[in-house]
Amino acid sequence: MAITTFPNSAICYILDDIPGEGEFQGTGVIIGPHTILTAAHLLYDADTDTTADQVSVYPGFTPEAGTLNPAGALPGLQSIHTIKVNDSGDVISAAATQSDFAVIDTSTDLSGFGKFALDANFTQGEVVVTGYPASSGGYQDGTGGIVSQDRGYSDIGTAGLDLSPGYSGAPVRDALYRDGQVIPAVAGTVSTNLDAMKLTPAKVRLIRHWIAADRDLYRGGSYAPHGLVPQIPGTASGQAEAAAVGQRSGLAAAVAAGFTYQPAATAAAEPQAAIVAGPVADLAAALLDPGPGAAAVAFTAAADVPVLTAAAPVQVFHPNQGFGTDG
Repeated sequence: MAITTFPNSAICYILDDIPGEGEFQGTGVIIGPHTILTAAHLLYDADTDTTADQVSVYPGFTPEAGTLNPAGALPGLQSIHTIKVNDSGDVISAAATQSDFAVIDTSTDLSGFGKFALDANFTQGEVVVTGYPASSGGYQDGTGGIVSQDRGYSDIGTAGLDLSPGYSGAPVRDALYRDGQVIPAVAGTVSTNLDAMKLTPAKVRLIRHWIAADRDLYRGGSYAPHGLVPQIPGTASGQAEAAAVGQRSGLAAAVAAGFTYQPAATAAAEPQAAIVAGPVADLAAALLDPGPGAAAVAFTAAADVPVLTAAAPVQVFHPNQGFGTDG
């Protein structure tokens, strides 16, 4: 029986196949009615410059739920958007971890599993990481503790957490207090045993536009950009200084080279609802955003991923949900 209780129901077991490299296991988290957030290195291999061509997603999986095979995974079409993160030699530096994120958009409606908010303002606090480590035999497992942002990088230091292979892409979960409610949120996703990618307003904007680019997919159409955002200039070697990654033009140039967010056919059919709300440079701003920022980016579409704005001081709570399989 699969996990049916949120938040654990929104945490996904992911299996994929990268041609020439083999099958990989990791974790993802549902952040919207059609969207799973995960690690870029789970879907892309820098040594071969190859993207996974078979991706199977199992929300709330337990071994009792059935056999892990494509037939038992989420049905429907997929669109993958990923940064070409530098994981050459299976090593990901702290600088490269900043861009270690990707989304899997699916035509399947995921609303029944629940979804996490995105916290782009996390700097430090107590978190829980829930995922599918290879050692757990297909069950969800977790770890937690007090963590903080790495100095100079939009990463979260995770050296004090008990992480292992299979946690890649797992949500670093905190909780936000807004309007009298505690809202489960994702502050980042696991990249290595030392660092997790930390969400920033710029990264959230990019994720939003990836989601918007696949609107036709959600409505039952077959069109999706299904492309890659090239590795951001300055991080290809994995040795770049943080300042080089933070150049305003870096992500903008990469996005422009890798995607057309508003395909001509869609624009002609829906001129009143352009996918790109503003210039790509403004969308990207900077991938690197070490500071907490004044506020997260607010969503204007109710069906989109909920991102919290910090109009009032945000109180971080201990996310006391258990690590178990919820039955």
